[in-house]
Amino acid sequence: MLPPGAESDLEEAAGEAEDVERLQRAAANHPQRTEARLIAAVSRDGARACVMRLRGKGENVEGEPDEVIEHPDLAPNLLDALAATLEP
Repeated sequence: MLPPGAESDLEEAAGEAEDVERLQRAAANHPQRTEARLIAAVSRDGARACVMRLRGKGENVEGEPDEVIEHPDLAPNLLDALAATLEP
């Protein structure tokens, strides 16, 4: 995950041809990147849950705690898509 201000850095790295591989490398090596993991779940009775873990605030400093964000509207489109798979 990258902060909004990183978009211009990525555009420069991709070049005019918007080389996808160069763009991926630039994002992976960006100094402000933060590793994020998203878990989303729905149940047949309508319950929804969504949790995101931001690893060490992007600095990869040993011992720095991860940030955990829990909110049912964290990824509403993903939750809707998951719920649709449970419809008869």
